[in-house]
Amino acid sequence: MKPPGLYVPLDVNYVTDEGIRRAGPAAELLYIRALAYSKRTQSEGLLPDYDMPVISVGLPQVRESIASLVEWELWTPVEGGWQIRSWQRWNETQKEAADKRQRAADRQRRSRERRARTPPADNTDSDNPSGDDSSSSDKPPPADGRHADVTRDSRVTHTNVTPLKRREEKRRETGTSLVQHDPLKPPATRTKGTADLDFDRFWAAYPRRKAKLDATKAWKAALKRGATAEQLIEAATQYAAYRAGCDPQFTKLPATWLNKGAYDDEPDPAPAQQPYARTGTDDDDLFHRAMQRANAATQEVTRP
Repeated sequence: MKPPGLYVPLDVNYVTDEGIRRAGPAAELLYIRALAYSKRTQSEGLLPDYDMPVISVGLPQVRESIASLVEWELWTPVEGGWQIRSWQRWNETQKEAADKRQRAADRQRRSRERRARTPPADNTDSDNPSGDDSSSSDKPPPADGRHADVTRDSRVTHTNVTPLKRREEKRRETGTSLVQHDPLKPPATRTKGTADLDFDRFWAAYPRRKAKLDATKAWKAALKRGATAEQLIEAATQYAAYRAGCDPQFTKLPATWLNKGAYDDEPDPAPAQQPYARTGTDDDDLFHRAMQRANAATQEVTRP
């Protein structure tokens, strides 16, 4: 099953919120779109005006919906856009998320240290911890004349011989130890070579970091075709500058970019930014015009 991706909390009772109901269906959908956008971009509830065309793509009456969301105090106008008022109530900040990840990493580190300090288990036979085989001398010799001086382990029946006991018997016979390494010695860590470090630099420079395993294979294939690591890193940096401020979903995956040899393409000029234009009075004017149209339609219906 594919693991879930990012998600944003949405209270099941939001449909009964007065502001949501009065803002209208179009504004409600825009509000949910804005929640998903803020979570994906980690903007902590900030909605830049230049990204509003991306958030509201395909939605009707965008300006009227924004005015309604502001009027019913679901959004707050700020410099350069809007702020979702209830974002901090339901979502943790980037600092809180980083602290949470650090605490989890510290717990795992302490757990590994405790396991490293724990001595190996003693495999002494619990049925005879003293190792005294005197009880065997009380047994009468077998009727067939076999030697009576046998060890206790050789008289263990098949029903209570476990794999661990069989390995222990073999260890005693051969004089070898079951532990082939020092349990207190931490495992050897693999140091990264130059090729791995070069790929890490490429991965950090590329504007869309998805499908890392496929990207690693494509990276090695590009190097085999004659490309150099510095060439790929420089081209990825230029592509990141070209895609700055654009919707990430239209940015090529790194494996696709490498496999198609896009690093040999001539760089395109950066796309012109198209800010979402609005004035300080747009929201109020649009809202009042919408209310006037609604009142006129009501009077037309009720006119005798």
